[in-house]
Amino acid sequence: VLYFMMGLAFAMVCAAWGSRLRKWAIIAFIVQLAINLAWSPTFFAARQIEQALWVIVALDVALIVTVVLFFKVRKWAGVLLLPYLAWALFATVLNWQFLEANPDAGEGEGTGAVQRMTL
Repeated sequence: VLYFMMGLAFAMVCAAWGSRLRKWAIIAFIVQLAINLAWSPTFFAARQIEQALWVIVALDVALIVTVVLFFKVRKWAGVLLLPYLAWALFATVLNWQFLEANPDAGEGEGTGAVQRMTL
């Protein structure tokens, strides 16, 4: 649902030929989408929780810029991105909580274990 809303908002901005901020809104959307795509491999595949936190903070900043620009181009395009912004901010809190709960994650020999237990 979020990706549908993102796509619809992007299409609305792309169709706003008369807006002077259209180009910047499109660029901001592409930048935030690229940052979004970088987070999953950083967090899940590389297991670099701290670096993933920095990636998602960059996503939050880029997404806020995108939402503001979308609002200026087409109000409803900005409105359609608000649930995505809420989700990204929630994911930032979760990433931070994972880092707090696992301060040594990503420093091991690459076993995939976040916490080792010896019996």
